[in-house]
Amino acid sequence: MERDLRGKPFKVRLDGSWFGISADGNLIDVPEEKPFPLRRGEPIIPSKNTHCKSGVSIVSKEGLWGLQGPDGRILVEPKFEAISCFRRGIAWVPGIAKNAWCPIGPDGKARNKPDCLPIYSEVEVSHHYQEKLDPDPFRSSVLWMQAFLKHGSDPSHPAPRLIGDGIQGHGSISVTCREIIHCD
Repeated sequence: MERDLRGKPFKVRLDGSWFGISADGNLIDVPEEKPFPLRRGEPIIPSKNTHCKSGVSIVSKEGLWGLQGPDGRILVEPKFEAISCFRRGIAWVPGIAKNAWCPIGPDGKARNKPDCLPIYSEVEVSHHYQEKLDPDPFRSSVLWMQAFLKHGSDPSHPAPRLIGDGIQGHGSISVTCREIIHCD
């Protein structure tokens, strides 16, 4: 049985059912597990798509996305087609003029480094890739992230999927939260 960094068995949700992941990457019956105890004083980190580990939330206004601090103050105005959580001081947004995902800083302004990326994935699972939602890889990744964020804001929107590579990853996984192995 594969285990995450906290020693809990990896598990995934596939078509509404939970499965464990064996060491060779195959799906098996979900293992029974004991709850992972929180240490005193540790914040409970939500896994909802629009909540970041830092306590920042991704917010929407008129179909555009931005970032809001834990205190409710807007950090980055909702003006992007999609947006990621901050990691190492940057968030990723679609740069339509460049046809790429480009970094922005905490002030919402474009950064020169790191370089823009042709696609961006907020959620990664070994041997699985974002489902193709458009023939153009950049556009497809923007649509995938929009679906991810929309589902996080309103679960009645369908969750996007990760599709197995057919070699070690099989089937599809509906991505209903950031920490796939810890979704409830």
